[in-house]
Amino acid sequence: MSISAERYILIWSEAFAAVLSQVGGSSFTVETSTESVAEQPAEIFVRFNAGKALSGEQALSMSKAHALRFAQMLLSENPDPNAAFTNDHVDALGELFRQIAGDVVVRWKSAAQSEIELQFVSMETPTWKPSSSIFFKIKGSEPDLGIVTLLSSDLERSLSSAAASVGANQTHAGLAPNTENTISDRNLDLLMDVPLNVKLRFGRRKLPLREVLDLNDGAVVELDQDVDEPAELILGNKVIARGEVVIVDGNYGLRITEVATPQQRIASTGA
Repeated sequence: MSISAERYILIWSEAFAAVLSQVGGSSFTVETSTESVAEQPAEIFVRFNAGKALSGEQALSMSKAHALRFAQMLLSENPDPNAAFTNDHVDALGELFRQIAGDVVVRWKSAAQSEIELQFVSMETPTWKPSSSIFFKIKGSEPDLGIVTLLSSDLERSLSSAAASVGANQTHAGLAPNTENTISDRNLDLLMDVPLNVKLRFGRRKLPLREVLDLNDGAVVELDQDVDEPAELILGNKVIARGEVVIVDGNYGLRITEVATPQQRIASTGA
């Protein structure tokens, strides 16, 4: 792997440690290794497509048992290896890995001074042959958890190009087998200034096209929400909180009375 590919893997390991420590409520560490990849069961996949400074596809594979444990973490469920892997767990796993990929994007920008995208593709088995594979051993749960990341040849080539454009003075130290990465305050600080657009919803109503075309000045559209019910705060098409509408210096505001749990965020929709 190129220096930039090694750095990319290192950033993923840091993101795993940071996000899992936050979600799991305890400290997680990650060891990266090129060894024992073939021994890891590849039953569940999460795939991302890279964009902007990078191009190509990446897949992360794991056993079904470990995928279940990751999903249980996000859903705040007690560890139960015998639990059924439901659609809720599938959705939670996808949401968790999207959060981790988002952390990777922020860390890459800070480290390489360039922007990348990691867009969720699917949870289907990739049809392409990986150019390289790295094993992540995640410690902090009993038992240890394992993930293998697979890089397509297109992605590895774009990482090599990124290494050439960044220059030697901005490269990380090379990836060493069994390198341990721990969460730090700086890891979380990288996310603090990321701008997010949130929406306030008082209620909603479905209208046939005929009624929409008949709307004019002074028309009243009745919503499906009682005036005493809390308004909803929406982020990324998910309801993340509810509260009372207030006026602050002439502007609408929301006094939070309820923050949605991870289970509620996955089940909700802002559509």
